[in-house]
Amino acid sequence: MLRTVLIPFGAFICSVVACSGAAVPESVSWSTTGGGGAAVKAVAIAPDRSGVMYMVTLRTYDVMFYRSEDYGSTWRQVGKKASISCDPFVPYSLFVDPDNHDVVYGYTCGFVKSTDGGETWTEPTSARTGALAVDPWQPGRFVVWNIAGTSVSTDGGSTWDAPSIFNGFVNQLVFDPAVPNRLYVADQTDVWRSTDGGGSWWAITTMPDISFAGLALDPADTHTVYAWGGGTLYRTVDDGAHWTAQSAYVNMKFEPTELLCSAAGGGRLYATGFLGGVFTSGDAGKTWTSIELNLPFSGRHLTLVPGNPERLWLCTGGGLFSKPAGSGLWQDHNRGLASFSNVLATAKDHPERLYAIGSDAFYRSSDAGVTWFPIRFPGVVSSAVIHPADALRAWFVGITGSYPDNQTEIHETTDGGVTWTRVDTGGLPEYGGPYPKMIGDRSAANILYLAVGGSLLKSTDYGRSWVKLQPGCDGTVLLQDFSSNPALYIRRPDTSLARSTDRGQTWEDLPEAGAWVQHLAIEPRDPNILYSVSFYTQINRSTDGGKSWQIMRPLGGAAPRVTALAVDPYNDGVMYAADESNTICVSRDEGRHWAPFQPEFPLVDLPIDFVLSPEGRLFVGTRTGGIRYIDLGRNLDFLFPQIGDGEGAGAGRLQTTIQVMNQAAATEAVVSFFDSAGQPLALALGERTPSAEHRIHLGRGQSFSGTTAGTGPLKVGYARVSGGPGLAGAAVYSHSENGTTMFQAGVPSSPSISNFGLFFDVSPSEDNGLALTNTSAAPVDPRFSVIDAEGQTVAVRKLSEVLGRALNPGEHVARYVSELFPQLLPDGIHTGVIAVESEQPISPVTLRQNDQPGVPFPQDV
Repeated sequence: MLRTVLIPFGAFICSVVACSGAAVPESVSWSTTGGGGAAVKAVAIAPDRSGVMYMVTLRTYDVMFYRSEDYGSTWRQVGKKASISCDPFVPYSLFVDPDNHDVVYGYTCGFVKSTDGGETWTEPTSARTGALAVDPWQPGRFVVWNIAGTSVSTDGGSTWDAPSIFNGFVNQLVFDPAVPNRLYVADQTDVWRSTDGGGSWWAITTMPDISFAGLALDPADTHTVYAWGGGTLYRTVDDGAHWTAQSAYVNMKFEPTELLCSAAGGGRLYATGFLGGVFTSGDAGKTWTSIELNLPFSGRHLTLVPGNPERLWLCTGGGLFSKPAGSGLWQDHNRGLASFSNVLATAKDHPERLYAIGSDAFYRSSDAGVTWFPIRFPGVVSSAVIHPADALRAWFVGITGSYPDNQTEIHETTDGGVTWTRVDTGGLPEYGGPYPKMIGDRSAANILYLAVGGSLLKSTDYGRSWVKLQPGCDGTVLLQDFSSNPALYIRRPDTSLARSTDRGQTWEDLPEAGAWVQHLAIEPRDPNILYSVSFYTQINRSTDGGKSWQIMRPLGGAAPRVTALAVDPYNDGVMYAADESNTICVSRDEGRHWAPFQPEFPLVDLPIDFVLSPEGRLFVGTRTGGIRYIDLGRNLDFLFPQIGDGEGAGAGRLQTTIQVMNQAAATEAVVSFFDSAGQPLALALGERTPSAEHRIHLGRGQSFSGTTAGTGPLKVGYARVSGGPGLAGAAVYSHSENGTTMFQAGVPSSPSISNFGLFFDVSPSEDNGLALTNTSAAPVDPRFSVIDAEGQTVAVRKLSEVLGRALNPGEHVARYVSELFPQLLPDGIHTGVIAVESEQPISPVTLRQNDQPGVPFPQDV
């Protein structure tokens, strides 16, 4: 039975402005791990050491130019996006004029030029593929080379009617940086040299029947030339009179696509490989070592910048990276760029182990995404599974070849992804629709399920052998619930849902789940509660394992399509969704109402998929912004904006009791104390010794209560509690004199909000206290407006008028209402509301204060 819950008009994903539940502290933000860079085709660095760099990127046949003025720390797009019609795999070239770093030359699918720092570019002179070489000895002389030969300009690219200098297929053209008018060409038969600027040529190789793919000159000694082709790297040290085979590709373990020689000489070489990878040799190419290290993407184009040490710059399908020549790790330079990336798998009890895909490869991380290492596979990886009890063991499904002659393969690792072995025996269905999807059985580690080519297969021997199950599965939905005897859910090729409770032996139709189900999510704590997205925008809920459904959010004509759906693993009724408006939203009432997730997801990142790890980290794969993540537990941190401890003159003894309870899975609650300046404040808590941070392990249903010592000078500030999403708490603020408790008040926790109202009731003997903590990353200067009992605004004041300045990030302040507005009582105003407005989120709390002279409200110190 399908039931409908009426929703107010306009309550569509991410179009709702009314929030549901507490806001998230603004200090929490989305983090990036992996990805984050566009497909970089070429980069050029101004030789004047100004820090100016230019970059050309390609995204779905759109060419975009970027400029940096800080050596790649940040980038901004310049010029207009241009669509290309030539092959996206052709070489791209960029050069910065040595006399003016605002003048840039490039060749994408035709020659382009900018004279204003990249803000405007000339239209491409042609649509031919090719690469650009700049004559270092004749300013304004450019040569474009390609399969048809060369085109020459002698006037800075304005015209290209100068005579060609080489006819025929050119694989590479290089000018000698040390000798004017000398240049080299590698073609399909020889390496050629010219000493008159290209007027005449001599073949300088003696190796027969070799198509030379490329060449490189040693800048320390340009008599030394390297050339490669026919499966071998060659070297001459006497201008080509004699050649030596340095190493075969089979021994190098890669086929060079590019080779650079160190300006320091000594036979130090760097190269990129045809199938990816970055390599170095210290003996003129005889032996080679990979220097990929922490590089998360496969290298495509390498630039070597002279210096001490020299620095390597690498263009990849996922961004720009650099490292010093020699030791050192790769550093990314992708702020302002973007690429497709997505997490595929996380380990159950080892959340630091991740597998992910990027724009061009498959990657692993063993440190929660701080560093990523590429996994070489000559195809596309679409899904990965980590063993539930052995985090070092994992499987992935990959596709090799082209449709309809592709192959589906299963590979296994037992060492955390360092080495992989194909384990299937062949014969798996060909990929012909959605990418293959594979999951592991939650209750039996030896069982894997695979959806590929419309078929559903099962393996009971860790992927070695497979049997087809009926019905088929299109891979859109393939998942299990979280129970000890998990049910398996699939979407058939006809888009209907089916359920099996015996590992695929028999199936139960779920005809009422709504047609065209695109996403299915299961409540982790109750296997009978399901959520689905049908017709791309409708949200449904089932409480009986899919046998009947309730429409929580009906179809909306203008609602954007939902692209991902996840259920919070700790909090009942909390869900997350991404949609095609590039926004992530949260619902706290089982999908009925939705509000933008706070902090807001970066709008430029185009979220495409969710992976929710067991400990509550939400990974978001994106089309353009790498992998974003946020810790849902961290998002639910709460603050006590007012705590006090110690003894003050005439104030008796002040203490604060912190109470924390855990309503979800076991977690570590971290209670942190800060003074009014935002600096760590060491306080004892219960029997614990004084510390600014107290870590408390709490199992499900457990609680903690601890009271500060109340000794020593008066100390005030605030407290933050971090940990799992199931944490909740309260504080008790107490005052005693001579061992007798005179006053106790509960101090509620607070989220970060920008606008709130304070009810006040003041008299000569009573007052209200207001405490504020700046949880944002910028100074705040809230405005206070007094509204009397008649609803009239009678006074307005900003915090800076009280403090003499704004409240800096992390700072805390506490004041009486009578201090904020000393004219209230003289004006006869005793009750009303103070409306507080802040451009940045703050964390507030108010206290009703009785017997003001005897129990003073601590101010900031």
